Amino acid sequence: MGGCLSQGRCQHFPMRRMRLCRRGLKRRLCGVMENLKIVLGGIDMGLEHVMMARCYLTDFYRDYAQFNETYQSFFPKERRPARTTIGVTGLALHALVEIDFICKRPD
Repeated sequence: MGGCLSQGRCQHFPMRRMRLCRRGLKRRLCGVMENLKIVLGGIDMGLEHVMMARCYLTDFYRDYAQFNETYQSFFPKERRPARTTIGVTGLALHALVEIDFICKRPD
């Protein structure tokens, strides 16, 4: 058994150095999740291994409903990881959303 803690990921394009996606929240969140899937794939893990997520939004009240709906679509209803979502005053590179995961390898 083992686990990992992913570093925080924001919505930069995976193949373009630190260039942020400038579109709406849904597209940015999808970019974050795709980046996290790439990181997890590099250690033979996937979203099914996520036990907990920490999510940070720079405009919590404006973005939470759309964030919640989009985020949940990445996980089956019967197997959503624990999650904390926090409003913050700023993120690196002026990102709107950042997420990190705690994951567990199967026994």
